[in-house]
Amino acid sequence: MCIHILQGLDISVTGMTQVLWPRLLTYVVPTQYTGTLKPLCRCLQEMAEKKMQEGGKAACLDYSGQGKLPTPQGLLARLLVVASSPYEREGHGYSVLQLLKALHQNIHAAVGEMWGVKIPALLQHLEGKVLVGSDVVHGG
Repeated sequence: MCIHILQGLDISVTGMTQVLWPRLLTYVVPTQYTGTLKPLCRCLQEMAEKKMQEGGKAACLDYSGQGKLPTPQGLLARLLVVASSPYEREGHGYSVLQLLKALHQNIHAAVGEMWGVKIPALLQHLEGKVLVGSDVVHGG
């Protein structure tokens, strides 16, 4: 039932982001919530992007103020582990990579520009497209 709620969650509803950001991050790292990662990552990605549009500081997490938030290292480790097997569990890897890209400033300031290039290439690969030079070759 939780997965269905997350799938139907509309973050554009007034106040939804304020209620759920960053609380939903607490469900990313514990393995018992692995089944919810696909819709959870989608919601978190949308919220992070919305917060970034509001202004850079709005998307920044205050790790000292919220005792239950996972550390940047914990988030990175968990998301990379799931992304390493992108086709398992209904394709969680795609959603995880999108979330990594959206959370770049909360993971480490130095990864933003690199992830802006590398993660879209990985996402295209997962979609069945492989970039060769400037041409797109569709995978089989």
